[in-house]
Amino acid sequence: FLLTVMGAPSWRPSFKYFHWSTALFGTVYCLALMIIISWWAAICVCVLAVALTVYIKTQDAARNWGDAMKGLRYNLARDQLLALESRSEFHAKNWRPQLL
Repeated sequence: FLLTVMGAPSWRPSFKYFHWSTALFGTVYCLALMIIISWWAAICVCVLAVALTVYIKTQDAARNWGDAMKGLRYNLARDQLLALESRSEFHAKNWRPQLL
């Protein structure tokens, strides 16, 4: 879902009927079923996943697997910069020096 929303060029789903809304629905449905089937096991698994993520982050693993959140931040920043370019209304009091 996140890779589709970001528009990552390396994400090319081969499923003919793929759409981002079905991916989001599947994620929410899976989480809901997890909680309905066994809420205590779902909580244990979520705590384990968070603990594993914290452990990996604290170990400073030098691997570049591609971070989806960095891609999302980059995409948001790019979209906002493009939106600034397209605005025609500009007032002198809003001017800031551009160092880049």
